Amino acid sequence: VSERCKWSQADFNKKEVTDSIVGEYDICTCLSVMNWVRNKDNLIEFLSRQKKVIYEGHDNDQVERERLARAGFTDIEKIVSSERKRSVFIARKDIQTEKRITWENFEKRYGLKGVSFETPNVNTGDGNRVERIYFKNSEVWKVRLSAEKNPAKLASPYEEARFLQLLKDVPNICRFKSYLETTFFTVVILEYFPNIGTLDQVSIPPEYYNKVENQKHEVVKAVNERGILHNDILDRNFLVNSDYDICLIDFDQAQLISGLNDYEHGRYSRFSKPVVYHTAGDDKTGNLKKLEEAWDVAAKSNATSPGRYLAYYSLNADGRFLHGEIPWADRWKEIEKPLLEACNGDFNGKNIIELGCNMGLVSIWAAKNGAQCHGYDRYGDILEACKLNASAFGVSDRCKWDVIDFNNEAECKTISLDYDVCICLSLMKWVKQKPNLLGLLSRQKKLVYEGHDGNEVERDRLKGAGFSDIREIGISSRGRTIFLATRNTGSGLKYEKAEMLSKAWDIAARSNASYPGKYIAYYSLDVEGRRFPGERPWEERWKYIGKALREACGGDLNGKKILELGCNLGLLSVWAAREGAFCSGCEYEADILEGARLLASSFGVSERCKWSQADFNKKEVTDSIDGEYDICTCLSVMNWVRSKDNLIEFLSRQKKVIYEGHDSDQIETVRLRKAGFSEIERVAVSERGRGVFLARKTI
Repeated sequence: VSERCKWSQADFNKKEVTDSIVGEYDICTCLSVMNWVRNKDNLIEFLSRQKKVIYEGHDNDQVERERLARAGFTDIEKIVSSERKRSVFIARKDIQTEKRITWENFEKRYGLKGVSFETPNVNTGDGNRVERIYFKNSEVWKVRLSAEKNPAKLASPYEEARFLQLLKDVPNICRFKSYLETTFFTVVILEYFPNIGTLDQVSIPPEYYNKVENQKHEVVKAVNERGILHNDILDRNFLVNSDYDICLIDFDQAQLISGLNDYEHGRYSRFSKPVVYHTAGDDKTGNLKKLEEAWDVAAKSNATSPGRYLAYYSLNADGRFLHGEIPWADRWKEIEKPLLEACNGDFNGKNIIELGCNMGLVSIWAAKNGAQCHGYDRYGDILEACKLNASAFGVSDRCKWDVIDFNNEAECKTISLDYDVCICLSLMKWVKQKPNLLGLLSRQKKLVYEGHDGNEVERDRLKGAGFSDIREIGISSRGRTIFLATRNTGSGLKYEKAEMLSKAWDIAARSNASYPGKYIAYYSLDVEGRRFPGERPWEERWKYIGKALREACGGDLNGKKILELGCNLGLLSVWAAREGAFCSGCEYEADILEGARLLASSFGVSERCKWSQADFNKKEVTDSIDGEYDICTCLSVMNWVRSKDNLIEFLSRQKKVIYEGHDSDQIETVRLRKAGFSEIERVAVSERGRGVFLARKTI
């Protein structure tokens, strides 16, 4: 487009430059320029010679409007907010101001002086400038001081009035009275609907939930049946009166389109379409009474939303709406597919366990399709709701409910292993003793699982529980991934070993020996297809530490005596013991040593490992560490010891040391020489870029 573009250098501070910009233009753009011009009067004077301007400034709307007015623009319209939240205006001179009516003149003409009004609070369109809603006695006047349609609206005032005329006999719709239109303004006059606020502002009492919900669906259905798409079905567009009747308002985004509905086609918001479920048998009244009682129990239970009277799920049963936080129909859509796949395409005859069952609806819906289900929850009161729900839907004989504390190891171990599928949805976050729950999951064949953390974290948990095939099979309405996990039943960790390692990693993750204030172990480890998460892979660490140890011990650790200072979870000692060494691990944080004992026991080397708590700042402690060792390891310890001279003095009593510090090689070498080591060789560089040394006293 070179032939259609011309470029010039210009300093807008200089009048002789702006005067030289000649020619007649249809429009001028001045976007984010005024802020950088010192001589703002000169730029304003230049703009005054233009017909129309699209303008963006850096100051507030009032300041920028005043600048445009000084430039002689009479019609100044804010059309959008930029990505940096600055207003963008279109300013014109070609509208004759004498043809426009002011708000003052309009109020005088129609007796609205002193009448209360609201101004639309919008970011797009011109509604905040040329529109008002007046509340005159028993009427509402929607006024627009312009003959043009608001560019941010789909419907003009005339079209809105026409829609309301078409809906005049539909209940729960704002009532149309009349329409005025001149060259200069439009008015839609409605009957005032006495109200206590909009649905998003009013707290609806539980006994009115069903009434309100049914009215919402009836009015939306009626509007759509008349060939009108409201397009903006939000709670803020429903007024509520003191009897909790509702009134749908604001048809300025509506369209006359037959065959569409606001459930599936609403342009700005889509209304959740009700799915009606039918209870069992002929005693619908009795069933609804059970469900109402169940929902009351659930709304009061801490299993749902502590401190709020709100059940976890909403449900439409036999036309009766039961209020809750999440529509059950939407949730079942998310869960049914992975659960059905886990059951090999057929619920019938499958044994299913649901952990954290809440109201029991997942189990009940599976039972309705022929499954045998067992639901567990921490809260005993919510299980009463489960029983009532199961009875109302006729599956009491296929559902069983029990209380369990997932933090209690003994209770978790009492759960039978004889299930085809386990369901664990949104539970892990609320369990403090996660290893107990992971241990329970590790004994299941197939798992439908949803967690609150990132996919990588949740995958690590499932791998740690021994699942080999982990697939992301759906996303919940809250953006959480739903996994389907299965295991190869012919392999994997034995339960006892898995339990010990899970406990060890939990201890390490909680200990200050790892990362104070964070729940994370220092090292991760993969054992027989199961992953125990941590910050760094132990296998990578052992590659160079194990190599250095063997070389320092003549190529073989069998029978060697090794002292590990700052042993943390004891992985170095345990791995050396697995190669035949006798190891003593010393650690400042006593709690993590219980994890070290479990680790040694799980790998069958307890008799070759000894553990002690030691404060390396205290000479009486380091003097008490006796015995003759073939080699001592001191990895990443010196940095955390205040009395460095005491630790150096202790190292001076050792024959060989494998040593890693946090400071430069020069500083660490000086420390080792101070300890009397004459041969100091850097044998590796750690994954954090720190030098690892082998120090000897004899060549």
